[in-house]
Formats: sequence, C-alpha cells, structure tokens
Amino acid sequence: MSPRLPEPAEQSPFDLTRLVGIVVLAPTSLHAAVIAVGLCGFGVRDWRTRTVPAARFDAWCLVVLALRTTPLYWPSAGFWCLTLGLLAGVTHGLGSADWLAITVIAALHPLDWSLWWVLLACGSAGIHHFVRRPQTLPLLAHLAIAYGLMRWWG
Repeated sequence: MSPRLPEPAEQSPFDLTRLVGIVVLAPTSLHAAVIAVGLCGFGVRDWRTRTVPAARFDAWCLVVLALRTTPLYWPSAGFWCLTLGLLAGVTHGLGSADWLAITVIAALHPLDWSLWWVLLACGSAGIHHFVRRPQTLPLLAHLAIAYGLMRWWG
C-alpha cells in the first residue's frame, strides 16, 4: 500500500492575486509589482472582511517606500496626508489603511498623477456603489484597480 499524499491546500485569493500581479506587472519593474500585488492582496482582504492586518500592511508600506528609485514627492504626500486625515476624522468613513495607502503611493508620484489615481479609484467605487449598493466600500480594491489603469495608460 502506497502512502497517501496530502491533498493540496486550497489557495487563498491573496496568493492568486499575488501570482497574477507578478505575472502581469513583472516586466515593468519590481517596484510596480510590489505595489500592485500589495494593493490587490490587501484589496481582496478588505473586500471580503472589511479589515486589513495592520502589521503586514505597515510592513508593505515600508517596503514600497524603501524600494523607490525616485525622490519622494513630499508636497503630494503632505497634501494627501493632511486632507485625508481631516476627512477621516470628520466623517469616520475612511479607514486608516485607505488613508495610509493613498499617502504612501502619492509620495512616489507628482500631485497631478495622484489626483488622477484617486479620481479613478473614487469613480470605480462610485460605480460599485451604484450597481451593488453595499453598506461600506472597500476602497483599497478600487485603489488597486485605479493603479492598474494608471500603469496601463502610462
């Protein structure tokens, strides 16, 4: 009698998203792949559970900033940090992961790029709300969609 092989573990959506992100974005740059995979993975987690693991998300943010090859855009990061911080405090509708992801990615790009990126994410979230009418919107997933579109449009 041959030994029984263990059944393959079910792959989580985060693993599948990571794989797709690496395959699609690997030719562009490692940095873009890390950003896309993180946004997709945490976006899926946010979509399913409406929470993001803080320690892993903070580590991802630090890796994104550490892998940068261009100088940081402090005015862009400052604008988003202050604006979203005030908005999150007043409305209690924006999660800290959303706020931090926008600030970190905006620090890597000029203000006009980050404005278009957030506008696309808000448009995607608006369409999602119009079609599905959820009680809460997982903005990280929409930030991932917008990031992919911005990378695709160049």
